Amino acid sequence: MNYFEIVCINFILIIFPIFIYLFYLFYNVDVGKKSSNLFLDFALCTSFYFTIRLGSLITNVPLFLLNVIIFLCYLKERNIAIILSIISIIYYSIIFKFNIYVLIIEYFIYFIIYILIKNNKVKKRNFHIIYILVNILFIFLFNYNNTAYFSNYIIQFIISSITFIIVTISTKILFESGEGVIRFHDNVKKLKEEENIRKSLFKITHEIKNPIAVCKGYLDMFDSENKEHARKYIPIVKKEIESTLILLEDFLSMNKVKIEKDIMDVSLLLEDIKNHFSILLKEKNIVSNISVLDDEIYILGDYNRLMQVCINLIKNSIESMNKELSYINVFINLKKDDVEIIIDDNGIGMSSEVICKIKEPFYTTKRRGTGLGVSLSNEIIEAHNGKLEYISEYGVGTKTIVTLPLYKY
Repeated sequence: MNYFEIVCINFILIIFPIFIYLFYLFYNVDVGKKSSNLFLDFALCTSFYFTIRLGSLITNVPLFLLNVIIFLCYLKERNIAIILSIISIIYYSIIFKFNIYVLIIEYFIYFIIYILIKNNKVKKRNFHIIYILVNILFIFLFNYNNTAYFSNYIIQFIISSITFIIVTISTKILFESGEGVIRFHDNVKKLKEEENIRKSLFKITHEIKNPIAVCKGYLDMFDSENKEHARKYIPIVKKEIESTLILLEDFLSMNKVKIEKDIMDVSLLLEDIKNHFSILLKEKNIVSNISVLDDEIYILGDYNRLMQVCINLIKNSIESMNKELSYINVFINLKKDDVEIIIDDNGIGMSSEVICKIKEPFYTTKRRGTGLGVSLSNEIIEAHNGKLEYISEYGVGTKTIVTLPLYKY
């Protein structure tokens, strides 16, 4: 086995446990600092053991590569470096018959350099340069005093020095590059978490605004001396407040919208929608026809969530009105396995480009819109194994189709 192969094998023995440590951090970015340091110590000790145990089996030439591992220990400010230094002194003195006092001085100098850097007496970025220079000095001393191993100590000194420099710098670069990738991965994860928080905050703003706006609308029309107003408006306001509380419970968990399915009647849903919007549509002079079938149409769904979807979609239709004679028709189309809730309006309509993007979070054509109403509605419908579709022409109007699977008895 030639010298190059020996160096490569020793380099692999050093770097392999460290790569395992880096992979561990990459897939466990939430690991605590204490656990991370413990695993790093274990990886460095494993590299040290492999280099002594297996490296010595393939060569009787002192490559001084144990010092690379000690260098990494000091670089990462791990106290395990002191223990490994003591073992190195014993190893080199017994196996290679190096002067133990010179070895003690060498490793003591490494420790002093580390203390100086830790106390900001020496710049940390210069640590590897100083460490390599000191190590080269002692490589020269040991080569000079151990001619039994080297017939030409100058050549051996140059080869040993170059080997140590290449392995030390390569190990440092690989280690720091791996940590850089982990930091990048961690930052990306944090950015995604922040994005989810922003999305949730936008959802809260958008979804709570609707019931509060409804409450405000009815309270503005409310006459405290009119008993008929109290009978009609108070239950609606109460229901909107209950819907708001349900929304808050979901957003506090910072997770996807929770769906609690139960057997429900779509006709009853449309009846409630009709009662909900009848006064508001009249106030805005919008001709409406919310057609409710006499038949019971059962699906497995979350009543409050589907009510929330219908309110969002009808509210979008109302906001799209720009004509003197405006209308909104809401009706049910019953199929073999599905039921369609269709909202048809003659509002401003949408172009094909807008239809392609309308389900994307944050996409909106409104000046003060959040772009989350349709996205959230689509999320709820998909959670019911349903589908949300738009058929629209700019300047003509929009037909919104919510398709939901029928309940199978």
